[in-house]
Order: sequence, then structure tokens, then C-alpha cells
Amino acid sequence: MVLIKRLTILLLVVAFISGCAMGNQARDDNDRGAQVQNVDNNRGGENNQTRMEVADKAQDKITDMDEVRRATVIVANRNAYVAIVQDDESKGDVRRDLEQKISDQVKETDNNIRNVFVSSNPDFVNRMNDYGSKIEGGQPIQGLFEEFTEMVQRVFPNAR
Repeated sequence: MVLIKRLTILLLVVAFISGCAMGNQARDDNDRGAQVQNVDNNRGGENNQTRMEVADKAQDKITDMDEVRRATVIVANRNAYVAIVQDDESKGDVRRDLEQKISDQVKETDNNIRNVFVSSNPDFVNRMNDYGSKIEGGQPIQGLFEEFTEMVQRVFPNAR
């Protein structure tokens, strides 16, 4: 009987400590200025978690640039996808120097980012704004992730 009580107390302590650690992780994610959602992609018995997040701090840094009026940044699989409305209203191609400046700003906010993809294509901008709103609104992103991936592959065919 004493052994059962001790095991129960031990389990409660472990559960409490685990809960506190999970709370700290959520706080860390929010400290980075990002709204994060995980997608569980269970393919062929593998359990792969894909994170999609709106990178608010990166967005702020980009919109502070003189050349950019508005930006949406979504991070997935250590890649950042940036939709911008340029200050001069040009659509489509983004100058290489501006693309590099944007990439530098994004990587400065999150050193885990490997690649940054930038476009000012109006359709891409609209869809990214929509995805960003859905993620920030806490909507489930299971189906959204597949749609997002297809769109990214169309806009950036060389991105992997």
C-alpha cells in the first residue's frame, strides 16, 4: 500500500514537471514573436511534425524597410516565405539587392532559417495574407499545409 502511494506521488510530480516544461516551450515560441501551429503528417507510419508560423518580428523588420510597404512571412521546415508589397507598387520580380536585404532581416530574427524565398506576385501576396490570418486565428492547418506547399512549389519551383 505504501509503495502504491509513493508511485502515485512520483507520477504526479513527473506530470507536474512535464507540464511546466511544456508551458516554457510555448512561452519561448511566443517570445520570438511568432504564432505557431504544428501539423502532424503521418505518412507510412512515420510521424513527421511540420511547424508553420507567422514570423511577426521578421514582418516588422521588413516593413520598416523603405522599399517595402507590407510583408507577410510564414516559416515552415526552416524555410521562410516572404510576400511583399513594394513601396513603388512593382509586382512580380524583386530586385536581387532587395531580396538579399529581406533575407538578411529574416535570418537575423531566426538563425534556424536556412532559405528565404521572396515574391511580390499579387496572387502570392493575397494567399500568404490569407494563410497568415488563418494561422494567427488559430484555425486548424492540416489541409492548409498541403495547399500552402503546392502554392510555394508553383511560385518557387526550384525551392526544396
